[in-house]
Amino acid sequence: MRKLFPLSVLLGCTLLFTACPRYETARRVSEEQLNVQRSFRTNLDEYFSHMEEFASNQVLLNKRRLRELRGDKLENLKDISDDALRAFGENPTRDEYDGNRIQLGKDIAAWNTAYDDKERELDGLTSQLHTKHTAFLSAYDEIISTQEVLNEYIKMKKYDEVVVDGLMRKLKLSQDKVNNIFREVAQVADKLSKPTAVTLAAKEGAR
Repeated sequence: MRKLFPLSVLLGCTLLFTACPRYETARRVSEEQLNVQRSFRTNLDEYFSHMEEFASNQVLLNKRRLRELRGDKLENLKDISDDALRAFGENPTRDEYDGNRIQLGKDIAAWNTAYDDKERELDGLTSQLHTKHTAFLSAYDEIISTQEVLNEYIKMKKYDEVVVDGLMRKLKLSQDKVNNIFREVAQVADKLSKPTAVTLAAKEGAR
């Protein structure tokens, strides 16, 4: 991600450019940088749209697998309960029978809650992904906005160290924000792209 925002190039462009050759170089590189950023911004919309579509499909697959695991687990609970009931003999007492069925009901309720939580977790991941994408685009728009100001300033053929340093600090802060959000996006996407990461945990807990 850092390669997409070569601030070191911009720093070089904002040094003294009172001489015509230096000014022309700074102006050209700044405009090229701005064009690249705008083009990349347009591609981001399509990229994030595809990523969220993939995430939604992955969630559907994970939920389907969770439902299968839930069914297997509930059947397993019933088998365990029936075995425990048979252990009382052919004629268990009313208390033994009722206690067995009550415990089965509690176990089923607990595991249903666990699997419901897993499904909500998956829905939460898709929501997180969308939120992170929105934050990423907002932060990247800040980079473009600052670059536009810097670009216009270069065209004025003037140099003010305070102004330039302020713009560069703003660009650096926006870049850091974008990089941090991108890492968060990658973490959420990684969880969604690995269905076994969710289903395996549920399967292990079901044993």
